[in-house]
Amino acid sequence: MDAKFVQVVSGIFSYDGLGQKFRIRENFSVAGSSFALDTLFLFREHIQYKIFYQNQTCVRSPLDTRFRPLEVPPDAQFLTQMVVGGSSQPGEGVLGNQWTGKIPETKGTYYTLVSEFGCLPLSDLYYDAHGLWITT
Repeated sequence: MDAKFVQVVSGIFSYDGLGQKFRIRENFSVAGSSFALDTLFLFREHIQYKIFYQNQTCVRSPLDTRFRPLEVPPDAQFLTQMVVGGSSQPGEGVLGNQWTGKIPETKGTYYTLVSEFGCLPLSDLYYDAHGLWITT
């Protein structure tokens, strides 16, 4: 494989439901160069910060998106149960439950996947009326 086309992205997602904020720390490696991006979303303050470590800059911008908790709402509809990861060996994957529902205020639809045991969020997908997909 040609090294100039190799791209690697890894990251860490931190979530504070009570404080209505989350943080995404990402590391990128593209064509032999690497850089890091740290994004902080403060929903109560309606502010987003992007921190670029390679040149030590920070960009502050308005956050127009409404906070949506990572949860299974009481009116959610169960879709299916699935194994995330491998299932050929015992304990290799995580058993998860997929839920869906509508968000009337935004005319959006969400799909959330949580673990069967502990109800830990595994994936969250949101589609709004403008055709925007947001994945967590």
